[in-house]
Amino acid sequence: RHPTQNRYETSRGEHATINLPDSSEVTLNHTSTLIVEPSRGERARRVPLNGEAYFRVRKDGSPFIVSTALGVIRVLGTEFNVMVRDDRLEVAVISGTVNVSAERSGRDSSVVVSAGEIEVCAGAGFPETPAPIPFTGYPGWMNGRFIFYRASLLYVCREIESQFDVKVKLDAPRLYEETITGAVDNKSIGSAMSAISRLTGNRYRYESGMYIVY
Repeated sequence: RHPTQNRYETSRGEHATINLPDSSEVTLNHTSTLIVEPSRGERARRVPLNGEAYFRVRKDGSPFIVSTALGVIRVLGTEFNVMVRDDRLEVAVISGTVNVSAERSGRDSSVVVSAGEIEVCAGAGFPETPAPIPFTGYPGWMNGRFIFYRASLLYVCREIESQFDVKVKLDAPRLYEETITGAVDNKSIGSAMSAISRLTGNRYRYESGMYIVY
């Protein structure tokens, strides 16, 4: 009989740090799930992820694999952040290199992401060419900030909702087409909403128990 898998989950506004059996460390962002599977005699270390997590992987000669609904990340030993939410996979590497691959309709594609680079993969597409991380202090959620890279305004609102356990509504169809690249203080809901307003040129109000962007 094989040992059962371990499942770790965080709720809104919650972070959690997990020490893996191989001495690697994973820090989960809010509303995320990580499954640590038993090795079953395999050399590869496998952890399915849904949500966002920061990985510090100890190098021991065997591959470390993060599997998501949109792609697979393979490393040997490095530090990197993985976010998979709202049909978007984002991988940023702090040290070392990782390989990001995705399979679509029988075709597959992969890219190598090096230290200081970020890569995005949309749900229906393949991994894009890596680009330099545009901000210091990445990932922001571990340093008291939101850091958004070509993120839709809808995704930004979902992050704010999960961080502060509030409701945010977009009040115009055009807002669903807007994207944001920028750093936002996440110490309070007021400072976050004000920063989003400045970055986008939109306004917001608090009404009927929710924040409304218009």
